[in-house]
Amino acid sequence: MSLSFFLKESVSGFFREKGSTFTSLVSLTFFFLIFGIFLLVTYNLYTFSQKVKSRMEIDVYLQEGLSQRETGELKDKIIKLEGVDQAVFRSKEKALQELKGYLGQNILEGLESNPLPSSWVVKLKPAYQNLDKMEKVATQLKKMAGVEEVDYGRFWVGKIENVFKISLWINLALGVFMVSGSLFTMMQTLRNIRRSRAEELKLFSLLGAGSRFSRKIFLFEGIINGTVSAFLSLLVLYLLFSLFSSFGFELSFLPLTLS
Repeated sequence: MSLSFFLKESVSGFFREKGSTFTSLVSLTFFFLIFGIFLLVTYNLYTFSQKVKSRMEIDVYLQEGLSQRETGELKDKIIKLEGVDQAVFRSKEKALQELKGYLGQNILEGLESNPLPSSWVVKLKPAYQNLDKMEKVATQLKKMAGVEEVDYGRFWVGKIENVFKISLWINLALGVFMVSGSLFTMMQTLRNIRRSRAEELKLFSLLGAGSRFSRKIFLFEGIINGTVSAFLSLLVLYLLFSLFSSFGFELSFLPLTLS
């Protein structure tokens, strides 16, 4: 039999068996929606962690009295270190201005002189934006001549990494549980649909249609159900995404490609 016959029969069966069609659509849509939520949460956790890591810096505070030449030579040494992407100079004046921005002008009014040191703000390459590799780079920076102190917020970097790891594992566990439960429900629903249409399949058999015919009918109906369910779940997922975004959450929708 031609492909057009199977398509027509599948479409007519899709609308004829309204009860089983509705049950399968709800089951498949719920499965795809749960899977989509799992992917969306995982993707947003990943992108948020990457944003936080991209802002991780190492502050290299300079000793008092360094000449301009010595400061420049120190930068050349810093840039040559493995994992260092760039080094940006922060003068004493700029450091004080930034501090006033954080604390407010009134708090620092009584200062007679600027107590803050000049520094090089070191930005690392993406592969080095983790606690272990930051520690290695910081250790090398401390040994350089002209460096007074090195700070990279070791405590907070470690805390941030632990929070993200725990969040990802919890999300993964919940995702596996929900997807497994949804998959089980979907399989049970499909079995019930097959039982409910046993009489129809028996009639096809009496008319001379073999098991391959029945499988093709179910295959085409499954493709139609799956396509409609995927579209519905994607629509609901986007509506949920828009709802949470409207409350001020900075979320990213799943990209078409992850490359």
